[in-house]
Amino acid sequence: MLDQLGTDTIPADDRLNLNYSNAVVQLDANGAFLSATIVPGAETNLVAWTPTNFFFAAADRLLKTYTTNWFHKDPSNFLATYYRITGAAANYYHQDGFGNVITNDPTGFGLTNIPYYGMTNELPAFGLGNIPVLVSNTFVYSPSINRLLQLAANIYDASTNDFYPHVFRPIFYHDSVASNVFIVGFEEIQSVVGINDTQLSQPIDISVLLSQPSGYSSGASAVNIFGVPWIIGAKKYLPNFNTFYSYNSMQVLRKIQVSRTKNEPWNINTSADFRTNQMIVMGLTNHIGFGFWNSYATNYPGLSPVIYARDYIRMSLSYGSYNYSYFTNYVFLKNQNPWLGSGWGQGNNYNKPPANQEPNPDSFVSTNLDFGFIPMLALLFDQAGNFIGFSPEQWNSSVTSLPPFPSFQLATTNWFQGFIIDNGHVIDYVELSGPTTIRNLGDELKDPDFLAGNQTSLMWSTNNSKSGLNWGVQNQITVSQLDKNVPQGGKWNPPANYPASLAASPEDEAGFFYAFFTGGKYKGLPNTNLIQQAPYTPVRTVTSPTIWTVNDPLVHYLSSDLNAPLSGLTNTVWRDDDPYHSTLPKPKLAGIPGGTPIPQRYQPWGTGGQMDEIAGDNRFSFYLGLKDPLVTGSDDWDFPRNHYPTAGWLGRVHRGTPWQTVYLKATNIIEYVDAARIGADQNLGNKAWLAWLGDDDEYDGKNSRPIQDALLFDVFTASPHPNATRGALSVNQTHLASWSALLSGMMAITNITDVPSFDSPPLLTNVVVDPAGFNVVDSPLWLIVNGANGINQTRANTNIFSAGAFTRIGDILRVPALTEQSPFINRTGVVTGDDRLEKDISDEQYEWLPQQMLGLLRCTTAPRYVVYCYG
Repeated sequence: MLDQLGTDTIPADDRLNLNYSNAVVQLDANGAFLSATIVPGAETNLVAWTPTNFFFAAADRLLKTYTTNWFHKDPSNFLATYYRITGAAANYYHQDGFGNVITNDPTGFGLTNIPYYGMTNELPAFGLGNIPVLVSNTFVYSPSINRLLQLAANIYDASTNDFYPHVFRPIFYHDSVASNVFIVGFEEIQSVVGINDTQLSQPIDISVLLSQPSGYSSGASAVNIFGVPWIIGAKKYLPNFNTFYSYNSMQVLRKIQVSRTKNEPWNINTSADFRTNQMIVMGLTNHIGFGFWNSYATNYPGLSPVIYARDYIRMSLSYGSYNYSYFTNYVFLKNQNPWLGSGWGQGNNYNKPPANQEPNPDSFVSTNLDFGFIPMLALLFDQAGNFIGFSPEQWNSSVTSLPPFPSFQLATTNWFQGFIIDNGHVIDYVELSGPTTIRNLGDELKDPDFLAGNQTSLMWSTNNSKSGLNWGVQNQITVSQLDKNVPQGGKWNPPANYPASLAASPEDEAGFFYAFFTGGKYKGLPNTNLIQQAPYTPVRTVTSPTIWTVNDPLVHYLSSDLNAPLSGLTNTVWRDDDPYHSTLPKPKLAGIPGGTPIPQRYQPWGTGGQMDEIAGDNRFSFYLGLKDPLVTGSDDWDFPRNHYPTAGWLGRVHRGTPWQTVYLKATNIIEYVDAARIGADQNLGNKAWLAWLGDDDEYDGKNSRPIQDALLFDVFTASPHPNATRGALSVNQTHLASWSALLSGMMAITNITDVPSFDSPPLLTNVVVDPAGFNVVDSPLWLIVNGANGINQTRANTNIFSAGAFTRIGDILRVPALTEQSPFINRTGVVTGDDRLEKDISDEQYEWLPQQMLGLLRCTTAPRYVVYCYG
């Protein structure tokens, strides 16, 4: 009976208030973060947070909460990923100062942190004052860490009506002796005076920082570092950086010259009577392009946005002792006013599904350019066939062998900085280290080995024929004689002393060249030349594009946000004349004539791309575990714009992963398996998630999975005073009557009475959640509490909760009956079929119940009974 009584509880006073300041933030003289201390009841003073205080306090609490959780779940991978500690050394950090293995952190927010100047044997969770960036000269700053910082900024910006975002630049501490760099705090970039503002100074490579004496980078010594982004709060209606591409185009041609030792070709009987020479000519050009995009339907409402970008390029070609390097940079500046919108739903887009719409090309601001690296030059070889350099086109008669194309190594590195400023405010900023590519040009050029049959079109095979020539050269001679199996892209040229009476056609040129070997005549004309160039010259252009493209316009600050494993798009060799390999279009930017209308990487609700490739179908195009339902473009976000009514409204804040707000649903993408498939991929969900993020570190990628948003409700509250949390219901309450008291009277959104059609979305109505009452079985409230997908059944699932109990407030979010399996939601036709988009409901509607109830819950604590006496 006591279990079902309404009981008082101890006030919850250890969480940050979302609306009013309840923490004191301390910084040192260098601006480095020291602490954020909760002051219970301070929120009742109704003092608004300053942007810096909220960001500092929230980011520190988020980092400590999450890194503590990550360490306890997987200590070895945590230490290896963020501190590069492995093996026996890792065991040392699993123990406290008395040799006891650390298995529990009762505070939930991390024990003593590893300081930036060294490590201790205490729990290595870290907060805002010591974020690892470079440890033992290894870059460790990761997407999962950046997401938490981004989320802290997004939570603040979602609570204001400010048009411009709040922007924070990291402060670094570096130890040049230990080769360590840590972020120790942030400074707010409140305004800039133009593109030459020192705050926007050219970023440096992190190795440059280590070459300087140890110390802080703040104030006058502040620096920007390529690859370590600024943190910018997510705001709607702002244009963003969109695409960067870089690729090297190598063009190679090979000319063959054949000579003979006798004037009478009819006396020539063996191949020894012929001598073959070659001239390989190569040119290299570097191509780059970048673009910014207003992804919203309407024109940018700001004043006068200025777009600035600069790219620094280093190229190096090496083979053996040969090395040639090249460095250049390019600066782009444009005042884009007005900046036109993408025009969704207008003109040709009217009534089209969002996935099939085309944006206004003028919504893109793009440029592309070419840098010549090596002009078309001949390769020089010594007598032994070793490459020794380049020269203008010439025959090298002293080389008696036919050396193959060298295995050149071409290394290309880009350092890119781009930003948009408007009215003295930074509205977007990126500083990317990369893309960096290292290519073996010999491997990319060559064809498969020639085997037999009609493979004479393989001009770049390197295995030797019976004549001693490599098959590529042999095939070139054969094609030049027969005009058969000619690959595309080559050139036919009449040889020297070519009879004027013959046509300049491949047929006649091949026939005349054939007569050079046989002593016969072609169309009555003998070929008595002693030296003859093969009339067919193979030409091959090889590129390997690297395209970094934004998926969600609000997520693009790390290279992992941009670099997607899309086949046919990135890091795939393209040969323009190769019938044996798939060919690729040259990358072109949206907004440039001939460019693609919209990048394939852009994949809001209803579009596929790499998700379709992984699954083999379009199931993930409409999958609520990966992206918010019905958010088909940037305009569909519905962020909060004022104070948070409850902590549950965090569910409308962008979480820092593509096309997702804070996740209040039950589906765990990591656990996704299609049981209906024969031979189902048991790791399909994990593969999909990592590809969606672009994170190439599996452990770090798992640390960003949506299901972890349950931890947020241990960090934040919207209660106006700690006393307002008394009487909150325990998430481990088992009885229907108690849950009925909490849920009954709430407003639910339902489409349960609607029969959706293909042409129209479901009709939504508001209903009041009825109390359990007398007829409780199969009522909506009973299903939420006791049904197969309900609270009690989920809590009892020891595969999810080993103790058979919830240990955090947010654990309640694992209950499917509160979201995607709610008895108020009709999902018929949602899971399968091409009409899913029209039949689904929005993300806010899925999360409507948790959004209302999370502020009324607590984790299990000792009850506080109050007895009232009279008289």
